[in-house]
Amino acid sequence: ARHAGNWDEPSVFLNLFFFAVVKFVLAVLGNILNLPCGIFTPVFVVGAAFGRLFGEIMHLMIDTSLPAGYSLVGAAAFTSGVT
Repeated sequence: ARHAGNWDEPSVFLNLFFFAVVKFVLAVLGNILNLPCGIFTPVFVVGAAFGRLFGEIMHLMIDTSLPAGYSLVGAAAFTSGVT
């Protein structure tokens, strides 16, 4: 199998979007199927992924210095919205 050494193939935006959507769907399925998997960690990860995606978009638009900082804000915001 071919291993991409970075997240830029095919696109960091596409990779982050699909990661967040798949993780969200799997977290919802884990909650619906009554599996003992928890809800806090998947919600934190999905929020971080959407925050990082927003940070990358902002970095592209206004050239922010730290797009990864948005992942912490996204994780906190998404977690506070769910819990």
